[in-house]
Amino acid sequence: MSGESLKTKYGADIPRELMVEYFKRVTGKIFRLLPMLEECDCTLSIYIEYLLIELAGGNEILYKDVLFLDLLANLEAVNGLLEDFPNYRNQILKCTGICNTIIKKIREGVDDDGVWSIQCVSIGQFWNA
Repeated sequence: MSGESLKTKYGADIPRELMVEYFKRVTGKIFRLLPMLEECDCTLSIYIEYLLIELAGGNEILYKDVLFLDLLANLEAVNGLLEDFPNYRNQILKCTGICNTIIKKIREGVDDDGVWSIQCVSIGQFWNA
């Protein structure tokens, strides 16, 4: 896997390092959820919803893979933990860990067609975007 960019479903190329920077920003947005709950921020649920919408859109444009789906599912679960800070915190950390795994996979590269292949850890298969 040696390609330097990812292809969108529209055929556009996005440099790998740009995607790495994007997922670093996503990680920061997810970490932001911790102080938002501690500060009783009334926009927390809306923030989570918009973050989920953003990620779901990215999944449709680029990936359609198991890690992205894992991130969406785990972030969705955060909404149900607003009254349980220890589990809320653990879920946030799990989401940021998934982001770090996605970053690692992006850095490993894409094939010559700009397709990012990831290993589906849970069932040991490869999924292609």
